[in-house]
Amino acid sequence: NWDGLLADLTGEAWTEDTDYELVDEKMGTIGFPYTVEATALAYNAEILEKAGVDPASLTSPAAWQKAVETLDSKKDELGLTAVFGWCAEPANLGWSSGTHVFAQYLDAGLAQDDTTYIDLLNDGGKIDEARMKDFAAFVGMMNKYSDPTLLIDGTYDNQVAGFAAGKYAFVTQGNWINGGVTGSPDYTGWAMGFAPYAFEDGIDTIIAGPPSFWTVYSDGDVDGAKAFLQWVSDDSAQEILVNEAGLISPFKDCSFVAADPFAESIKSYMDAGKTSGWHTMLKKDGLQNKTCQVFADYAKGALDEDAFVKTMGQVISSYYNN
Repeated sequence: NWDGLLADLTGEAWTEDTDYELVDEKMGTIGFPYTVEATALAYNAEILEKAGVDPASLTSPAAWQKAVETLDSKKDELGLTAVFGWCAEPANLGWSSGTHVFAQYLDAGLAQDDTTYIDLLNDGGKIDEARMKDFAAFVGMMNKYSDPTLLIDGTYDNQVAGFAAGKYAFVTQGNWINGGVTGSPDYTGWAMGFAPYAFEDGIDTIIAGPPSFWTVYSDGDVDGAKAFLQWVSDDSAQEILVNEAGLISPFKDCSFVAADPFAESIKSYMDAGKTSGWHTMLKKDGLQNKTCQVFADYAKGALDEDAFVKTMGQVISSYYNN
């Protein structure tokens, strides 16, 4: 319980320059954002351009289906193993499917502060079956057009290496893969970005926000800490964090762009107000270890679309109520 332990930073000048501060309804503004991480469907821009696919158009299931079929039909000429590099193997990548891919059901298409589906989830493990069915259909498309070896029995390293080598047009990860991609001997310098998991018409956001926050203890040097945080939000410190540490700034007035190859794409979503929250981190601890198995069974064909929805609902409800 953090009540009374953290200083309220409400009214600090830097809060006017970001949409990513952490606000608690009781304690006020308690978290300073120092960077932004994003997760969506990472894409190889060179491959999409060669195939005539505009990533900006991928905001509906129909648009995705058309793009995926186009890419699949051109796999040989594009040098693709599969359209998607998606791995549902629970032991190696359950943390990804159960946290980051499941996060799309919770937040894709929602405003940064919209907690509709995480609130439903945390109310005894409830799901919106209609939304989950739409999500299941999209995941089913990913299953169908993924590298079957990676899908069932792959690893994180396999996934990132395949993307770096141009074997996949899309991968189900976040911008934390940047070093693994650009550091690969198979990477040839192509641009990359993020497309939304548009499992419903009009979904045009990516999940993006701070992975953690800096806070100020209320019994410490609060004024000194506030002055430090204000300095961090200003140009001299932002240059260090962005240009030297390679972080993506959460501040609107920051004029620096990180060397992160995903930075330009993430920044475009931020500038347009098209980012959804990281509410997946607010689910019951350990839930990802259960939901990842449902993704795996769906990928293996042990579950069909309807059974995925039913099983996901049962697994979640059971975990919350036992």
